[in-house]
Amino acid sequence: MFSCSFVVVSIVLTLKFVATTSPKLDPKFTAGEDEDFPQENYQLNSIVPLVKCPAGTFRGSLEYTRGGRRYFSFQSIPYAEAPGRFETATPKAPIKGIYDATTQPPICPQIPEGETEYSGQEDCLYLSVSKPEESHCREELSNGKLLPVMFWIHPGSFLNRNGSFYKGTYLLDECVVLVTFEYRLGALEILTNQKASQWASKLSQSSHIPYNLR
Repeated sequence: MFSCSFVVVSIVLTLKFVATTSPKLDPKFTAGEDEDFPQENYQLNSIVPLVKCPAGTFRGSLEYTRGGRRYFSFQSIPYAEAPGRFETATPKAPIKGIYDATTQPPICPQIPEGETEYSGQEDCLYLSVSKPEESHCREELSNGKLLPVMFWIHPGSFLNRNGSFYKGTYLLDECVVLVTFEYRLGALEILTNQKASQWASKLSQSSHIPYNLR
């Protein structure tokens, strides 16, 4: 059975998301039964793509790569509470109920390349996870091995673009778990208020934060 866990750290924002599956899909995508993850409190319905973890329960979707490989996609997972303008973001509280993780996340406010008008929304701190269907990666998953995780930080000079620029459609012909995320851009990224500045100063002095991340 496949298992993956990763920790997303973006300055002061942290979320741990764990997903696993033992797919038994057929062309008609008929309903199936939940299968328990070997670690307590984690399980994934292998037909619906329904992940259950401490962060909440997320309904994903089954998609296909350009090469015809099946993969599971979980999009628009909030990793922080909706931030106030120029304020330090805080980790997202566990989500109650079933969260629809089948839609593409909103982009953060920006002027897209080749355009002159702003687009996007300030509530944009979301991440997306895609993983290949197990049958495509039997050798890579043999003997309890885990798949490598590709954590994609989208380009754009901190001014534009978004985490959906590259998707599993293009990258999951290989046996990797893909994680993409949205982060604040432009003035909303670099400007701050006095309270947030004091908090950041305190954080930079913490011995628990690696020097290169302060």
